Amino acid sequence: AHYAAANHFLDVLAHYRQGLGLPALSVNWGPWAGGGMALEEFQTLLTRMGVKGLQAEYAIAALEYLLKSDCVQATVANVDWAVFKDIYEARGKRSLLELLEVHSREAVAPQTVQKSEILLRLEAAGSDSTDKTLPFGNAKSDRHSILISYLQDEVAKVLRLSQLPDPQQGLFDMGMDSLMAVELVNLLRSQLQVELPVMEFMQASNITMLAALLLKQLTPDVSTFDFTVNVLNLNDEAVLDESIYPDAANAHPTELASIFLTGATGFLGAFLLHELLEQTEANIYCLVRAADAGLGMMENPK
Repeated sequence: AHYAAANHFLDVLAHYRQGLGLPALSVNWGPWAGGGMALEEFQTLLTRMGVKGLQAEYAIAALEYLLKSDCVQATVANVDWAVFKDIYEARGKRSLLELLEVHSREAVAPQTVQKSEILLRLEAAGSDSTDKTLPFGNAKSDRHSILISYLQDEVAKVLRLSQLPDPQQGLFDMGMDSLMAVELVNLLRSQLQVELPVMEFMQASNITMLAALLLKQLTPDVSTFDFTVNVLNLNDEAVLDESIYPDAANAHPTELASIFLTGATGFLGAFLLHELLEQTEANIYCLVRAADAGLGMMENPK
């Protein structure tokens, strides 16, 4: 929290000096490769998000360029925008990157792409059917079953599950997060050679609905086989049901004895902790990630 606040102060100072006609430059650096402040575990996480380590020679070259320019504040980072934008917009389009056009790294001419084992199995299931117009027992039904089995295997690998997941269970109820979702989407795009927006993946919500979504792309020439797919409306989900609200407000709130606070070492969390300590007599328990209790206390000694 203190480090973030200090960096923001430097940004504001640079703009203040520029307003006075004085030279100033604030560079918001991404992580540097081969050292720097980013721990290996944190850098691995950033790489999965599309933010790679900056090679020193490129960082120095960028600094040299900025020093010769009239720029007062700039960000220098090594970003794979195809990966980062997918994660940033995983739950919906956002205006910050809407003008940024990215192209998938998997964009290769179809004739040069070797078909995966799952694609060959799906094609074989289609060719084994003599009547593709029947609603049951046909190619599309067989392919749907194959897709379900395939997706169960891949979801189990991404989530590191010891057993195959229930196709009806919500993917995010199983513990999937945005990073895992993008990892799975990229795998499906590659192995099934389909266009699968991350937003559509999020709305599919479980394996059964995801299989139906993929099947529409894989078998557009086959007569429709209806699957019950209820698309999750995230805007509706963000509104609490009326039954969740209490009938009447408690006119006589009791004094809190204990408070459990997460994110206490973050920028906002530090202020929340300070206010709680100043305004309440409650025992405050902070969830802090650390190797042991001693290091945990050092994260936020107060």
